Amino acid sequence: MEIAFLFTSPREEIAARLKRRQEPDTPLRGWNHMPGARFFSAHPKSIRSFLLFPKLLAYDFVIAQDHFLLGCAVSVFARMRHHKTKWICVAIHTSVLMRRHAKNPVRRLFLRTCLRSYAHIVTLSSAQRNDLLQLGIRPDRITFIPFGVDVDFFDTVSNQAGTYVLTVGRDAGRDYATFLGAAALTKHPVVVVAGDKNIFKDILIPPNVTLYYNKSATQVKDLYQHARMVVVASKDVSVLDGSDCSGQTVILDSLAARRPAIATRLPWITDYFIPGGEILVVDPHEPATLAQTIDALWDNEGLRSRIATAGHVKVVANYTTKRFADALYTLMKKL
Repeated sequence: MEIAFLFTSPREEIAARLKRRQEPDTPLRGWNHMPGARFFSAHPKSIRSFLLFPKLLAYDFVIAQDHFLLGCAVSVFARMRHHKTKWICVAIHTSVLMRRHAKNPVRRLFLRTCLRSYAHIVTLSSAQRNDLLQLGIRPDRITFIPFGVDVDFFDTVSNQAGTYVLTVGRDAGRDYATFLGAAALTKHPVVVVAGDKNIFKDILIPPNVTLYYNKSATQVKDLYQHARMVVVASKDVSVLDGSDCSGQTVILDSLAARRPAIATRLPWITDYFIPGGEILVVDPHEPATLAQTIDALWDNEGLRSRIATAGHVKVVANYTTKRFADALYTLMKKL
């Protein structure tokens, strides 16, 4: 099979750094585990995106995320000309887009038309699958494949207790207002690694918080190594920001690094973990509850060890980039 991956931003540097083990392979979505597969990068709204049209038709499968219009064009052309190319969409923001455009019939119709044109849609949660079914996508066109991360990169095999609470993430679905509100209620040192657009100027940074922007993967890996726990506060699904499964990568990374995790209760989590057994969950937008959970986990070494170990075992066994790539390859053979 001739396989091409289409990304929204450049991956060449990531691929180069991966060879030196300075970068996890997670952003490559399994590309490096498929011998002979190619990848292309282009922003969905760029001219370059549509200049790729004839190149993509040379492949049996194109695996993409957000190139909705290009995917529709390739899919329709391939069917009309009895061409071999099949478009597989990996759903990242589809549920958020459905809710965002729910009251706009034109945009909703456009989204449904694009999604219906694809050969297949891969979801990263059962909630995404249910949303697609409600939109009118045929069930045989949807497959739930659990997301995977680079376990080997983050598996630091450390038994250190850690000296601070860590949160990492640049997704727009992060709730830093709630997290920083919780941090202000705790006495513990807190480290935040965010993107430039995550922390608004009117958000008060508590004195026990150290804030970093845009750390490299190796720097984040070192921060995991010395963290006592990892906390991912996300906005409720009713807030139409970020990805459908906000916090997914960071939570999987932290458990790969054997750090216990606290996360906002979101639909995707129960597809992957047993709350209370492999991860601790709290309701969204409740800083006091989050602070209490942080304090309880900070002081309970047995609970930290149990959750970190159980979560690590679950991630290693089920949620790796290799398993994700294998599942994608199996799906393509079926198609």
